[in-house]
Amino acid sequence: MLCSSEPPRTSPLSTSDRPLPWRDIGMVLLCALVIPFTLYLALALVSALTLSRLLTVVGIYFVMTASFVLLEAVVAFPSRRRRASGSLGMSFPKVTALVVAYLPNEQGIILTTINHLLNTLDVPSDTLQVILAYNTPEDLPVERELQLLAASDPRFLLLRVEGSQSKAENINAALPYITGEITGLFDSDHLPESGCFDKAVRWIQDGYDAVQGRCVIRNEHENWLTRMIAIEFAIMYAVLHTAGSVLTGTAVFGGSNGYWRTKTLRSLRMEQAMLTEDIDVTVRALLAGYRMVHDRSLISTELAPTTVSGWFYQRLRWAQGWYQATWKHTRAVARSAAMNRWQRLYWMYMLPCREANAALAPQGLAIILALATIQGWVQGTWSWDSYLVGMMIMALLGDVPLTLVAYRHRSGSRSGTRAADLMAYVLCRPLFLALMLNLIALVSWLREFRHQRDWIVTDRGSAGYKPAEVRVTEAVSAGTREPF
Repeated sequence: MLCSSEPPRTSPLSTSDRPLPWRDIGMVLLCALVIPFTLYLALALVSALTLSRLLTVVGIYFVMTASFVLLEAVVAFPSRRRRASGSLGMSFPKVTALVVAYLPNEQGIILTTINHLLNTLDVPSDTLQVILAYNTPEDLPVERELQLLAASDPRFLLLRVEGSQSKAENINAALPYITGEITGLFDSDHLPESGCFDKAVRWIQDGYDAVQGRCVIRNEHENWLTRMIAIEFAIMYAVLHTAGSVLTGTAVFGGSNGYWRTKTLRSLRMEQAMLTEDIDVTVRALLAGYRMVHDRSLISTELAPTTVSGWFYQRLRWAQGWYQATWKHTRAVARSAAMNRWQRLYWMYMLPCREANAALAPQGLAIILALATIQGWVQGTWSWDSYLVGMMIMALLGDVPLTLVAYRHRSGSRSGTRAADLMAYVLCRPLFLALMLNLIALVSWLREFRHQRDWIVTDRGSAGYKPAEVRVTEAVSAGTREPF
């Protein structure tokens, strides 16, 4: 087993401090595409028919994948889904909004997040607690403002976690200070809807131990990359996670905009050795018999990475975390008595099958290139194998129904998603994005094999912090009242 029991002890680095790992990318391309292409080419020289039959198998695999994708789209299509039936009764339970942050990286946005939680949540004032659990290697000017805010508002608790190197450690350090019966976990860039706790409380009073809401990108229109990420998130939360919850009665905690019964969260805690502590705690919760549900109407907005480097390292951390969770939990999931048959099948698909796909999917491209070279497709020669290629392309374009259903359930965007962006996503997903995500997954394997588990945080514009007097001056000049 490749997972270490000890967490990475290096200080978090921002994506702005790291160039892309071109050597690792080149090594993965060599092993996943170039060498297989060479082997398939040699096989084609011996028996092109054998390679064509192998391509048929790959094509069938993609058709099966597309069929499952279509099922998910159909299941997630209806506008109305079962809503929580729990009654709030006469009194609203105490709730806690726990925000975790690596403050040097997020000092430019943290005041906006805390003020949003304190001032916009539709929760009785005497039942709300907001905790900011953060780590920082140095004292920062924004801490003084946070201290003043904590002194003026008894609902706000500021908790600096000395020696912390991870989000998991910050969460664990905050657990003894939580006063709410229900705890909502938020990353520092999240702005949840005003009625988020109302919906979460109803689900938990229905007997669930955790409910995961939908995350929507609010800086969608900043550039082309953020527009593609916004569509991807819409597919992920409005379609895939919704379908998984409906089909199997389970959910995936996404690390933010997730609401837990506090006693459940305390019993599970977060595993600081995992790069994706959210996936790890999800599986551990299900293995322990806890109930989870996904509600796509429970919305929180967040910021997408605005650079390719930021996107790459965010996805690399996610991929490595999923790989760690796969090694740690696959055997337990397969043998679990707490999970039903469909839940075990779903999580075997989400864990080992997900990892296997990263290695298998590029083989289709390698086989096609080998056959094209041998049969002269690049010179315009057409053969029956072209129909297999067409079948694979149609299977890859299974993202079309997902994209259309996600568009039907679009929410949180101020100006809406453009048709041109949807078309661009549909074209880029099978031809580029899927390949990139598979390569990133393979790079994560390489990093895990080397025991490289340093935490590279997604850049949040750490230079964006302005002292209070500067914000007030700018607000007055602009004719607005609020400096935040």
